[in-house]
Amino acid sequence: MQLKVFTASQLHEALAQVREALGPDALILDRQAEPDGQGGKQWKVYAAVDQPVPPEPPMQGGSAPRNSEPPAFLHTVSRLERLIDGLARQDVAGLRNSLDAPARQGFDTLIKLGTAPNYAYELAPAYAEGMLPDSGLIQWGPRLEPKKEREVVTLFGPSGGGKTLMAARLATYFSLKGVSVALLSLDMDRIAANAQLSAYADILGIPFLTARNEQEAEKVCAGKDVAAADLLLIDSEGICCQRPRKLQQLAEQMERLPATRRFLVMPANLDEEESMAMNQVAACFSPTDLVFSKLDETARPGKVVNLAVASSLPLSYCSFGPEVPDHLGWLSPKSLMSLLSSREREALGRTHERVA
Repeated sequence: MQLKVFTASQLHEALAQVREALGPDALILDRQAEPDGQGGKQWKVYAAVDQPVPPEPPMQGGSAPRNSEPPAFLHTVSRLERLIDGLARQDVAGLRNSLDAPARQGFDTLIKLGTAPNYAYELAPAYAEGMLPDSGLIQWGPRLEPKKEREVVTLFGPSGGGKTLMAARLATYFSLKGVSVALLSLDMDRIAANAQLSAYADILGIPFLTARNEQEAEKVCAGKDVAAADLLLIDSEGICCQRPRKLQQLAEQMERLPATRRFLVMPANLDEEESMAMNQVAACFSPTDLVFSKLDETARPGKVVNLAVASSLPLSYCSFGPEVPDHLGWLSPKSLMSLLSSREREALGRTHERVA
């Protein structure tokens, strides 16, 4: 087992060093806050990761039969799994016990809402006081201001994640503010998606165009109707992790577009493990903003915090219902705090209903 010590002025910075050096499977053994000699404090995080075991050479005459591990080996693995699980629980308990009583209550709430323990620890003191800190743990993006400077925004994310509806929301919102908007779709696989955008474009009286490849997209973007728009919104095909060739083609296609912003649209009701995998895949599109859809469809909005920190992307627009554009929102410290606290109240309400 490889053991290392990481030091930083902020706990989340030291934990980031752990992830970068040892990977996501690193085990946090201990953390300590110590004076730094300049009137402040520094964090020391002790972490470890198992060294990879080299594969055994194949047996002569064929491979070993399945389930051939000796009982002693299986017992050792089981014991290690129990030990790691116990250390993880002890790690959470250690974080919780290092907080004062009000912050401890905030920590418990954030954990229930799906926030990772390390991030819940950072946010708990401020959350207990009814706010979220501007500590650098979460980044906050700038709003679109196409009246001041022309914006070309590409939207991408998992299939069925709400990209098309988010494009329609943004087009409607800015059109109602007097901004000239154009819509471009690269999604030729889903006819219904184009029909939906086309219908919104007709209602708003704005240009709607499609492109099958990067050559057509470049030609469309250079056209008079699109070039005159203050805001061009480009909807793309859904990202599928199981189709690497298609993924590469889409990334190359979007790379050639003159985008000023690239929105990664993530549905808040997506399984967290799938969200983290999608975040890694989406890196090839060089996203600039993290946009959340379907916030009304998750009971664990703490996942927003986890993905925001893991991606290092600034939080941006969001949607929280079916209405266009009424259910379009902006993620700020205040609105995210409101989202988390509203889910907390809903959870308490359900508990009271069950008791009654």
